[in-house]
Parts: sequence; structure tokens; C-alpha cells
Amino acid sequence: MSDPLDLKTRIIELLDELIARSEPGQTGGSSGDWSPRVDMYDLPDRIVLRADVPGIPAGDLEVRLEGRELVLRGLRRPPEDVPAEYLCRLERPFGSFVRRYQLPDTVDPEKVRASCRLGVLEVEVGKREPSEARRISVEAS
Repeated sequence: MSDPLDLKTRIIELLDELIARSEPGQTGGSSGDWSPRVDMYDLPDRIVLRADVPGIPAGDLEVRLEGRELVLRGLRRPPEDVPAEYLCRLERPFGSFVRRYQLPDTVDPEKVRASCRLGVLEVEVGKREPSEARRISVEAS
């Protein structure tokens, strides 16, 4: 029989994750086994996303810009150095995740950069200069 405190801890974690996904202003849809916390900044010249992905090597992270949708994918693998029979407690989530963000029309697909440092994935998407409105003359027929 499992420890009731472990069950309580897991229920609280699941409720926290459900609340985070339904908070107002949440722009990213998510799917997968778990979902990293993400901060998003809309700066005058670029959009910056920072995702907490500790323990995930860069080779297990994928960043894609599909039209105006930014897609973050990753895989956190369980530890391989300790046999499963020695597991006492498992609180860190493992498995895959996918986060999706709709970006504004002003993003420039040629100005995307991603880096991972100290367990934080940072994605910067540059913006184009806004186009000036111009007057169109109407021809009489």
C-alpha cells in the first residue's frame, strides 16, 4: 500500500498544474506527461519566453516556429544510474511535454534564437518594424 502523504502530495501537484493551465492570461496550450513553467515577455523589439527545464539536455529540447505558433517540445528522462527497485520517492516529473504559443503578426521568422543555460530554456523571437499606413488614391471611372 502506498503512503497517504505521497498520494496527497501528488494530488496537490496535479491541482496546482490544473490551476496553472486555466489561469487567465495563460497563452500556451500544453500537452504531454508534464508541463514546464514558462514566463513570457512582450518587449518592443522582441518576444522572450523562459521555460524551466532543469535536467533536460539541449538535444532533448525542440523549438519550432510554425507560422505564428511557437512550439516548445522536450523530454526529461528518468535517472538511469539507480535501479527502479531502489526508488523510495518520485516527485520530479519525467516524460515529454509540448507547449504552444500564438504570437502576434509582427514576429519575424528570420529572427528566432534559442539557448539553454542553468536549466532555463530561453527563446527570443524578433519583431518586424510595423509597416506605415499609406493612403491609396481612388480613381474615378
